[in-house]
Amino acid sequence: MSSHQDYARDRVRDALKEAKGNVPQAQRLLLAWMDFDELLLRAIAEPHLRSIAGYALQSQLFDEAEEHHAVQAKAPVPDVPKPVKKQAAAVEEEAAGAFGLALLQNVTGGARAQQFGFVTDEMDAPQKTSARHIEAILQLAGKEQK
Repeated sequence: MSSHQDYARDRVRDALKEAKGNVPQAQRLLLAWMDFDELLLRAIAEPHLRSIAGYALQSQLFDEAEEHHAVQAKAPVPDVPKPVKKQAAAVEEEAAGAFGLALLQNVTGGARAQQFGFVTDEMDAPQKTSARHIEAILQLAGKEQK
């Protein structure tokens, strides 16, 4: 562990001690100290900045690889007639092929794997709360709506 990290740890302990274990108060103290102590600010932020820089690099590499694959995908592919198969067998084979392709992309870095802490799914916009729901909440809270 570097001396900067030791210094940050000591200052965190000092803040907790001065705040008598009150975490929000200790946090306010640390933030105030960081306004005047650049070494403390850097020591506390450095691990996070390393992660952010690593993510930026990984994202750029992925984008470049994706562009490379897109250029390759635009190359003309000759039409090859497929043999006629039973429909159920074709569906089963297609599912197995999709699984194999996804596995291969994850192993080779061809697909961005979801990382812990980074949510890629978009959330739906919140819907308007119904009048019945509001009424039920008010009744539970002991307030009658008139």
